[in-house]
Amino acid sequence: MDVNKISKGEMSLCYKGKVILAPMVRVGTLPMRLLALKYGADIVYAEEIIDFKILKTTRIENKLLGTVDFVLTDGTVVFRTCEAEKQNVVFQMGTADPERALKVAKLLENDVAGIDVNMGCPKDYSCKGGMGAALLSQPDNVHKILTTLVQGVSMPVTCKIRILPTIEETVGFAKMVEETGIVALAVHGREKHERSRDPVHINVIREVAKAVSIPVIANGVSLLVNTYKDIEKYRQETGCSSVMLARAAQWNPSIFRKEGRLSALQVITEYIKLVMIQKFKFPFFLSDTLFLVLNRSYHIPPSFSNRCAILSQVVAAIDFDNNFGNTKYCLQRLLHEDTTSSEALQLLHAKEMRDICEIWNLTSYFDDAVQRRKHKMETMKDDENEKRKRKSSDSSSEITEIKVKYLRKMYTGGVTPKGILLEWSRRNRIKQPTYETIEREEDRWFKSVVLVGDKKYSSTEWEGSKKAAEQAAAIVCLQSLGVHDGRLKAEST
Repeated sequence: MDVNKISKGEMSLCYKGKVILAPMVRVGTLPMRLLALKYGADIVYAEEIIDFKILKTTRIENKLLGTVDFVLTDGTVVFRTCEAEKQNVVFQMGTADPERALKVAKLLENDVAGIDVNMGCPKDYSCKGGMGAALLSQPDNVHKILTTLVQGVSMPVTCKIRILPTIEETVGFAKMVEETGIVALAVHGREKHERSRDPVHINVIREVAKAVSIPVIANGVSLLVNTYKDIEKYRQETGCSSVMLARAAQWNPSIFRKEGRLSALQVITEYIKLVMIQKFKFPFFLSDTLFLVLNRSYHIPPSFSNRCAILSQVVAAIDFDNNFGNTKYCLQRLLHEDTTSSEALQLLHAKEMRDICEIWNLTSYFDDAVQRRKHKMETMKDDENEKRKRKSSDSSSEITEIKVKYLRKMYTGGVTPKGILLEWSRRNRIKQPTYETIEREEDRWFKSVVLVGDKKYSSTEWEGSKKAAEQAAAIVCLQSLGVHDGRLKAEST
């Protein structure tokens, strides 16, 4: 199945007779979701994202990568999706408030196929905020959240729960959420205090499936699923409409293939081809897949499988411009059984992507990738500048532009670029700088132009606040004048 040719059906998802990728923190990112779809998953859930966090983002169409990104003001990508999964991806939120939940759904409504509320996460960070499994003891709030979502958005709304201490309590909770109008219910067959190593309570899932009329999705059976046939076996045994897999898919996402899982050698061959043709665009999953497949299911030397996994991870991260921190985290997971090797120790002290590349002799590849991306960005910038020139052809003042972002953490002790520029202008007996700021209507981001003397300066980047936009303009001016802008240290590239 080619992810670029995923059928574009109706926006409304059908949850009957489906195999589904479960939401997994730090694993259920775009790369894993696309791979799962390629191998045969019908629906893919994104990792849980807390409502407060996603509401702080701005929607950006990333033309460089062909994605839609939801980005914080510091540039952090909180959620990334693309056209290839648009009809199949479900956004899962962590929430405890109906109004915030609706705001999240409205923000994502045009970019995902469905919305899910997490009511099963047992982790402290989720439960302490009244989210996740904490909602299992708040039926009134659950009813309000789901009803608000169902009535407020056009896309399908679902929720994912864990079972309660008794069958009666679980069935009662399931009937209550069914009344809200949700289209499907995922049931993890363990209580909130139970872990993945504990037996899954298939009998409880089965009773829920009998009690409600909406599709029920069986979850928590990964330890019992080794082949695609096992998926159907446990669909029948639980009496559910669909089956959702987490760990089984993480260990080997080709579990979704009706033809059978790929062998270790096939996965390695795929990885080699992807690396050699240098067209691989999706990080994370191949590394995890290789490592887990090779070490759980086949007798391939761990050192060899680790190197395959790590190299594919690094190459993919470079190509997709993946976040350094997350890349480092994933690689450390791969090396968790080899923490004393020289490579592991070097990785521990890595401060930027190039440091990681040096460990595995991929600096040339990294440099080439940076240059390719830089060339594409310059081409896009030239196109944008041409448009800007046409729009402002009547302007008599040329604007000096540089690509910079204002990062507040780089300036301490009350030092700011604006303050430094003001002092510079006073020392040089130049009129106080003036700032003209515009707001982009579609996302309420800002760009500022500073006038110093008879020259104007601006960043090519938009900022999340007016103050940040003015600081960015001041940085451009100071850099053009050869004046240090006051930052603590140079930004890494």
